[in-house]
Amino acid sequence: MTYPVSSASPIYSGESLVSFLPITESTPAVVIKRRNVDTYEMKDVEAIQNEYATLRQLCGRSNIVCVKEIVEGPHMAIIMEMAGMPIGQWIPKSGKFRDGMMNIQTFFKVALQMCDAVSNVHLIHLIHCDICPDNFVINKETLVVKLCDFNHTTSIHNPYNLACFEPPDRLAWRPVNGYAAPEILDLLDNDVDFRSDLYSLGAVFYHLLFGKPPFAHHDTAQLLKLIATAELPDLQAVGPRAPASLCAMIRTLMQKRPKDRLYNNAQ
Repeated sequence: MTYPVSSASPIYSGESLVSFLPITESTPAVVIKRRNVDTYEMKDVEAIQNEYATLRQLCGRSNIVCVKEIVEGPHMAIIMEMAGMPIGQWIPKSGKFRDGMMNIQTFFKVALQMCDAVSNVHLIHLIHCDICPDNFVINKETLVVKLCDFNHTTSIHNPYNLACFEPPDRLAWRPVNGYAAPEILDLLDNDVDFRSDLYSLGAVFYHLLFGKPPFAHHDTAQLLKLIATAELPDLQAVGPRAPASLCAMIRTLMQKRPKDRLYNNAQ
């Protein structure tokens, strides 16, 4: 099927340009992702090809966004299913909050699907490396959740761990947000492994449960300091109705040192 990549309407612009192509008589609704540059360099081509290859590896696994095809040429892009809206946008619009906390049944329905998605990535020995609310999409009618945005994904066997990428690229790569594990951000001298994703999953659970990230600051340096040193707030003080076992799980997932976290979703 031919998709008019160059005429799609942008919905996000950053390192990548993500566009939405609405349903027509000849095409289904799809999401189109390409590099946000006018002239592609080899690294841009490789980034798109690598993300497409990762999505092909994950094809058919539950709670992973489905890739349709890769478009070669001057508007090189990945065509993916339109699976819903980013969870970061859905949370404040969900109508599922009372007294500052997500309805617990809704929380578990969404969170368990997130666990399933991350497990499927880890089962093929990959680390997502950028787990955050906006990299999960949700169908607001069915509450089906899917994981997307695999442009930072790397193999657990990558020979460049610590870094998971060649040292000259490290500082340019870092996805600095309030969900990244300290070792992802070079704040700890530890390898990046499955526990890095699980830290981020715990941070996403915190946001899903309480409607806000665990650490936030408008200044990047201050945000990094919080991630490196700040204690997680007392979860049962933030949400007195939150089950103690759930609060304990989030706290364990978000330990600063990887050795103090859970190692896999089965735990």
